Amino acid sequence: QTGCDHRCTFCSIWQARGPSRSLSFDVVREAVERELQRGAKEIVLTGVDITSYGREGMGLGELCQRLLAAIPALTRLRLSSLDSIEIDDALFELIAGDPRLMPHFHLSLQAGDDMILRRMKRRHSRAQAVATIERIKKARTDATIGADLIAGFPTETEDMALNSLKLLDDCDIVAAHVFPFS
Repeated sequence: QTGCDHRCTFCSIWQARGPSRSLSFDVVREAVERELQRGAKEIVLTGVDITSYGREGMGLGELCQRLLAAIPALTRLRLSSLDSIEIDDALFELIAGDPRLMPHFHLSLQAGDDMILRRMKRRHSRAQAVATIERIKKARTDATIGADLIAGFPTETEDMALNSLKLLDDCDIVAAHVFPFS
């Protein structure tokens, strides 16, 4: 998956890479099989906005389900950064039911303050992000959470920054990629 259909105010990917585009299941399956034949022990599915994967009527969850069903040799599947608001039910089923999906989930949260999230034009609220993480941890008790956060977004006050900092504890985020706004 590459490109993005969203217009977050801090990001220019949609201008640089164009609209969201996804590879077909067959192309993804062939690439995974090729890497496993070369000796890869783990496959990481990645993209600019991986949770917006959409091809042949399937989303990211179904893509992962089909890959794991079609390729028994795929014993470790990891997902790159996920947009919390776009995690589909099929992916939640997989999180709960297949140990081959690695239990670390890195989310593209960007901030923990609702006003800043709105100014960023993100599609989730703080409460929705927390609820998604709670759902992941309920489905998979061994899940660990990582997150991307932006510090110093224009108009961010100290209280707003503290809301983002508090998100680390509220969601038990064990790996944070914190970037200064630029």
